[in-house]
Amino acid sequence: MMYGEVSRDVGARLLRDINLFIFNVSVILTSFYFGRVVFLDKFNNVLPVIGALQISVLLMLFLREFLLSEEILNYKRSIYFWITTGLLLYYLGTLPLTVFFSFMKVGGSFVLVYKVQNALTILMHICFIIGGLWSWNKDK
Repeated sequence: MMYGEVSRDVGARLLRDINLFIFNVSVILTSFYFGRVVFLDKFNNVLPVIGALQISVLLMLFLREFLLSEEILNYKRSIYFWITTGLLLYYLGTLPLTVFFSFMKVGGSFVLVYKVQNALTILMHICFIIGGLWSWNKDK
């Protein structure tokens, strides 16, 4: 929802609303199709994949708008840039892992995926910290 507050492009806001509608419809349809089994017994990999794709599209739209604006001259001090970069790295990195997550057996490959996801989470938080520190210096 942060993107809706920052974006000035009408087409991008329309795409955001369409993405939100598609995600809500996919939640409802997945709930009816898979029923109770998905939420209690096994991992539902449809919704996280759809959500990650939609978030990635919105983040790329924000970066496109950011690159075309005058704010790009001072990107290091923009907290929006660092948050977007961190989230984009995380979601694009975990998207392939999420697709194949339900097909993996518990064991060596599962532990490797867990370590990769932890590394991506740490990278995302490092971007958040860098953005917070750089933008904090701007106010002084």
